[in-house]
Amino acid sequence: ADCEEHKLWDPSGDADLVDLALDASGQSVRSDVYVKEGDLVVSAAAYGLEKDFYTSFVVQMDALKSDGTITDWESIAYDWRLSLPDLVQRGVKRYGKIFYEEATTTPYIEQTLRSLAASSKTGKVTIIAHSNGGLVTKALIEKLGPATTESLIDDIIFVGVPQSGAPQAVGGLLFGYRQALPRDDCSQLFLVGNLCSSMASRAAARTLAEHSPMAYHLLPSDAYFSSVQDPNHSVASFSGTKEYREEQEAYGTTIDNFAELS
Repeated sequence: ADCEEHKLWDPSGDADLVDLALDASGQSVRSDVYVKEGDLVVSAAAYGLEKDFYTSFVVQMDALKSDGTITDWESIAYDWRLSLPDLVQRGVKRYGKIFYEEATTTPYIEQTLRSLAASSKTGKVTIIAHSNGGLVTKALIEKLGPATTESLIDDIIFVGVPQSGAPQAVGGLLFGYRQALPRDDCSQLFLVGNLCSSMASRAAARTLAEHSPMAYHLLPSDAYFSSVQDPNHSVASFSGTKEYREEQEAYGTTIDNFAELS
């Protein structure tokens, strides 16, 4: 039994991000970090203000189950630090806790999909994926293959999914930009012990992002530069004549293609 369970995300201080750190191969430095089954950050409080993220969605889905419109539904918590292949190929559940760094022949996300399909009225599942969850969904159907995907999934609804990448990820990796506050698309991560306090810093968030595969999955892709990029708002730009002289000599004043970003 757990002697003391401590939530690591939202972080209570830089020490939490040290516990969440990954090594250069993208694997967690700790083996006891996990997510809880069905446990998402539906709301968060900061500076005395409460913000709802998924509360109304959860209420609506529960109502659809109660009135018999659907048989069941699940919110899929995942370890958002890890690579997309790890998330769909791994994941061991023990006592409601899911350890995504453990290898298994029955990955948690796939088995949950198959279980929901088995109890569904149609024998299939509709997936609703928000933000980064859309990337996880695409990795899942790639793993399953066309035939299995068609047999288990009837529809996929993407909501705000960074299909071609998210430029903000560049700022997060380089400077910890907007990474020190709770994110709205993350499951909660826990471990035993190590209580701490105070908000996490941007510097610590940047260190966490540096070795997190998911941060790199979010970088703008070649498709972003060819079809999405706003020429008036480049992914990165360099101003002045001294501070970024070397960068300007190498790239010009803006990063405006995938090769330069790489």
